[in-house]
Amino acid sequence: MWWQSFDSMLLTNYSQVSNLEGISFSSFKNANQVLSTVDWLDLAVEHLSKYAKHFATWGNDGEIGLSIQNRVAEIFEQYIESVALESCHSASSSTAKQSAVQSTIAILPLRVSSTEDTYASRIIRLQTAATIASLWNGGFQRAVVVGVSERERIAAENAFRLLKTHLATRPMELEYAQINELTKKDLKNVPGVPRAALVRFQKIVRQHRAMKKNKTKTNNGTSSWLGADPSRWQHIYYTEPDLLLHIRPEAVPSLSNELNRGNLINAHRLNLLPHIQQFSDIYENANTSIATKMEGQLLPNMANFAAIHQLDHVAGDACCDQGKFFPSNVDNPNKRVSPRKITKCRTNWVYCGFSKTGPSYGNWSSILEKHKLLVTHPFLSLERGTGLPLAYSGQRVCVPKRGPAATCV
Repeated sequence: MWWQSFDSMLLTNYSQVSNLEGISFSSFKNANQVLSTVDWLDLAVEHLSKYAKHFATWGNDGEIGLSIQNRVAEIFEQYIESVALESCHSASSSTAKQSAVQSTIAILPLRVSSTEDTYASRIIRLQTAATIASLWNGGFQRAVVVGVSERERIAAENAFRLLKTHLATRPMELEYAQINELTKKDLKNVPGVPRAALVRFQKIVRQHRAMKKNKTKTNNGTSSWLGADPSRWQHIYYTEPDLLLHIRPEAVPSLSNELNRGNLINAHRLNLLPHIQQFSDIYENANTSIATKMEGQLLPNMANFAAIHQLDHVAGDACCDQGKFFPSNVDNPNKRVSPRKITKCRTNWVYCGFSKTGPSYGNWSSILEKHKLLVTHPFLSLERGTGLPLAYSGQRVCVPKRGPAATCV
């Protein structure tokens, strides 16, 4: 996820990007400065898809396995519904109207492999809707989901339908844009759709500017991306369709100033942690084999893993970035700790300690060994988000502070 002005975005050549990370790295390289907030609650995202994929095979475990997958879907559904009821932004305020939020188009590249009624397709629909709901809650006015086939169009339209209550409360422009020129080689390439979305969007912005300069009418291709009033948009918020945005309203003016200076703003990325708290009722009714698997796949509600700092930016709470230094974290905070070397794990470090075969909750020493990286990090949860325990994807930590007027200075 990143946020910057059109002028800055147009400086990056996305056509040569060869991997998914390159989309962001190329943007970072060409930005004036890459900034993140000192207070995580000013601008952060909750990453959903890794959490959902963690439970992807549970459908093979009978009725209880399906119950677990349904619980994951319910967590996302509850977020979508709660945002509609408890929107904490005022998009009509004078501050909001003058901010970059009001002049930003959100671009969400989407890839869907199947339209069958499966756990995966249901999760993609809910993740996309939840991401857009978080943008709506933040006061953003337009979101464009970009796909390359009929499958993405169906998924996007299904996601839009989940947001009827939101749109009835406060309008937001939602659009699906399809790119049909990609080759099979492009589609097999990991950054294929994101790269194509940004290359096309750059082309659209340049076309509009040329038309405006030459005083010619905007064509249909431009308006499908930029809407009925293309000139109002000056910034792009690029996000995967699985990132819930948290943005503190009071931080928006300063964020807008940085964007107008040509800087790129990058949100703090927080990973959802699989924890027994969300599945305790299912666990209590599980047979021995399923319970053993759950104990290997879910953090226990004990000791360090039960200490979760619940924060709410509306209540004035803060979480002040401390980099990778924390007293119980590492001996030398200047020395990089590699989860892949320590745990021989190829996935995100947050998920390195999980297993389908235990250890059991009664074997505390084995649990500590499995999660020897995770156990050193304080957990937090966000009141206006999923409410699940979170850990930073880049192993950073923050110092939580309670409101009503907590600061990081």
